[in-house]
Amino acid sequence: MKKKALLIASTSSGHGRGLHFVSRVAEGLRSSYDELSVFLSPSLEEGKEKVVAAALEGSEIIILGGDGTFNAVINDLAPLSLRPTLGYVNAGTLGDVGRNFGVSSRVGKAIKIIRSGHLLPFDVVEARSREKTAYFAYMMACGIYSEIPYVSKGYRKALLGRFDYYRLALADALKKSELRYSLASAGTLKEGKSPFLLFLNGERVAGFHVNRTGDCADGKFEAFLAEPGAFNGLLHYLSRKKLFASSFSSCRVEVEAETLWCLDGEPLLRGSLDIKCVPQAFRVYSDGN
Repeated sequence: MKKKALLIASTSSGHGRGLHFVSRVAEGLRSSYDELSVFLSPSLEEGKEKVVAAALEGSEIIILGGDGTFNAVINDLAPLSLRPTLGYVNAGTLGDVGRNFGVSSRVGKAIKIIRSGHLLPFDVVEARSREKTAYFAYMMACGIYSEIPYVSKGYRKALLGRFDYYRLALADALKKSELRYSLASAGTLKEGKSPFLLFLNGERVAGFHVNRTGDCADGKFEAFLAEPGAFNGLLHYLSRKKLFASSFSSCRVEVEAETLWCLDGEPLLRGSLDIKCVPQAFRVYSDGN
């Protein structure tokens, strides 16, 4: 059977950074496949049609883009009964999701990882609201700070990169914010107010190690709920005081109906959610460490 792959490249990730690497990635991987096709994705809908069609034809999917591009592909493919093998080349601003697999921002290293053939199974997390279902690969959040990935854009993001995120985080730190929540799972009920609700499937968010013992293939995800405090509870993530942290395979979190949730940097859901881990839903090329 021929080994086939689709290289899908975002035209917007990293303010168009991915477009600079399309030829290099394609040439670097061409010898590893009998057939390698390339698609420059101008929109989520066009990308979905191409990705799903390629997956149904038995192609591997190589993602050249940022966290949001990776999330879009995960959401396209998660409903399939047979999911393709993935590869990832980071062309985004932070690339948090790739660090779960040992993929840094160095394009040459990412190409070598895919060519090495080492596969890592990894979980995704399903979040279901009353209106729709979406998936995240590494993080989901609501409240203060959660809007930063999709608010940061334009010339500032192109010029400052990750420092534009930090600029926005500093502005958020000076705005008092609280939201009321209730989190329930088997044997757990946590209620209160928090500036920021964070769920992680892995180690990093915004370039920082928040969950140092996180494992993207253990069948669980972690919740981090900070109490109100200085800088909207941000310091609680450093001291680990006044910070509720626990692992779940499933839970329900209730918030106000208009609360917007950010999944892997994309604003996808609103309101209360039922959340569950989908164990080892995909396989991705990794560095093997």
